[in-house]
Amino acid sequence: MGNFRYIELSSEEYERLRAIEQSPHQNKKVRLRSQMVRLSHQRWEMGRIAAYVGCHLQTVGAALRRCSLCKISWRKTAAGMRGS
Repeated sequence: MGNFRYIELSSEEYERLRAIEQSPHQNKKVRLRSQMVRLSHQRWEMGRIAAYVGCHLQTVGAALRRCSLCKISWRKTAAGMRGS
């Protein structure tokens, strides 16, 4: 049995994370977390995400937990960044 933690994203949030992931101006850790969240939204198991991005399962869990706990503030930040 795998470790699952799914993050639901709107299409706007998904596209914003994709833009962050592909931006050379973003910090590498921020790009990596964006990728983890997008893969979680696509229903990837946490172990599969960890293997794909080359990090530990606990790192993926921490990134997804952080996102799910801060989703309301993250939405406000993402909305504010849209005009940037």
